[in-house]
Amino acid sequence: MHRIKIGLVILSILLTGATFTSCSKKEEVKRVPLATKKISVETIQLKKETLPQYMAFPGRVTPKIRIILSAKAPGYVTSVEVREGDSVEAGDILIRLDDKDLRARLKGLGEKKAALKREKAAYAQDLSYAKATFKRIEALFNEEAATKDEFDRAKSAYLAAKERVRAYEAQIKAVDQEIEAVKNELTYRIIRAPHSGQVTKRFVDPGAFVGPGSPLLQVSSREAGFWFEARIPESLFGKIKAGDTAFLAISGEEGRRGYPQKVNLTRIVPQIDPGTRTFKVKVDLGNRNGLEGGMFGTIWLDGGSLSGLLIPESVIVKRGGIKGVYTAEDDKTIHFQVITVGGCYYRIEEDLFPCTYSEGARTSTTERLLLIASGLSPGMRVCSSRLQEIREGMSLE
Repeated sequence: MHRIKIGLVILSILLTGATFTSCSKKEEVKRVPLATKKISVETIQLKKETLPQYMAFPGRVTPKIRIILSAKAPGYVTSVEVREGDSVEAGDILIRLDDKDLRARLKGLGEKKAALKREKAAYAQDLSYAKATFKRIEALFNEEAATKDEFDRAKSAYLAAKERVRAYEAQIKAVDQEIEAVKNELTYRIIRAPHSGQVTKRFVDPGAFVGPGSPLLQVSSREAGFWFEARIPESLFGKIKAGDTAFLAISGEEGRRGYPQKVNLTRIVPQIDPGTRTFKVKVDLGNRNGLEGGMFGTIWLDGGSLSGLLIPESVIVKRGGIKGVYTAEDDKTIHFQVITVGGCYYRIEEDLFPCTYSEGARTSTTERLLLIASGLSPGMRVCSSRLQEIREGMSLE
């Protein structure tokens, strides 16, 4: 009985072995060595490039024109229509001052003018009568039908009436001038925006009493445009000048997303701040949309250069968590080459601009170019297409 069981076990092992051997042979027949496979891919030949280096400095957007609006006449602040940060258009009412006294004065002057006009109208009638009388007596006198005394009395009465009317006209004119002056003063009680822009500072609140010259609001001009200003260390004074190329990114600028733009330095302010030991540089931003005073940004100034190899980020692949590229040897054999990355660049209008490399991070839709620290050398060819299909040992068609 035991011999029968042992025999069955041996037979089962033999059959299993035969099956495994048969399957292995079938697989060996189907497998083709990778080295014999060919693939058509695009390649990039590596060459050294001169890579610029930049020094980064923070800065901010400032309006070219800031106006401090002040009171021209004394009075209490009745209302402040804006807050700091509000945008305003030219002519908008910003602050109202109490004008009850002026309006009462204006009313009184209006009543005085009306009374003078009534009195003038009465004397105008007298003038008309005196003139007619004088003309009649004058005609009689010329015909020797009236005496010289009658002529003189008629003439005097006419001239006196005429002078009284002129006196009232002068008084009415003086009242008109007073009314105009009060109306002008009323305009001082309403503070309007001199131009479109932004309220950058508010000095008063409703209820405050202000005198002539008291500051009320600070308003920046949008039409005049903006500067980007940055403070640069004293050690660079004299080494940079107006017209030098730089790169500038402004955080949150509409349509630009903080992406660096090539600019030229507009002004170098030749004065060292004794407290910070820095001087100021300016870039003219014009009045393009999306800019507001106070926006922060970064400017990059020339800091020398170095030479190195750059490859597009898209050619990098990972195998087993290891970063590398596929290179094509002189015999067209493809191999996986491990690399290390030492930095990152953008190409902006034929210029290279360094960026901060962080794997997986993107700050722009523009492809990043990675600086090779090790693993590749000039003249090598790197595969740049069909990367998911390539395998170690394949060869180029």
